[in-house]
Amino acid sequence: FEAWLPNPANRLVVLSHVQRTRVALDFTRTMGDLRLGYGYAWDRQWARHRVVDRTAGERLSFVRDTFGTVGGWYVDGLWAAGKQWLVRGGLRGDMYAAGPFISFSPRLAFTWLPTRRAALTLAGGRYHQLVLSRGREPFDYGAPDVSNGLLLPTVLTVASGNHLTLALDQE
Repeated sequence: FEAWLPNPANRLVVLSHVQRTRVALDFTRTMGDLRLGYGYAWDRQWARHRVVDRTAGERLSFVRDTFGTVGGWYVDGLWAAGKQWLVRGGLRGDMYAAGPFISFSPRLAFTWLPTRRAALTLAGGRYHQLVLSRGREPFDYGAPDVSNGLLLPTVLTVASGNHLTLALDQE
């Protein structure tokens, strides 16, 4: 993935190149009315950000590399609790290379199937992922007229969030 972001006030352009590698082992097993899924995933993201100063031609001002690695396991169960009800729950545990901690992400969902073409789902849980964070200090470009506060992503950090959704799906 590649992208660029102009800064018209300073005539700076931020160019980014992002690469991602993911390896996953996923397994499923059916035990009566219960379908069990489990597995392991390893994910590495790398990004290079370049700042080009266009005030006097195309001068490369700064290069910054960022990366992040995460490995984790999951277990997920889907139970048919009758002809019109599905219950799904799971737990994911991830270990991030940037921090000495393990995050746990529980999930639970209830689905009602009032007809063959409609589903009403109430779902909730927690989510974690690697995101680009912004540095606290502006980069030093060596010239005071172009270093007035442009902040670039510097490290991949772990963000988390909770969700609670109610969804109606129908054909």
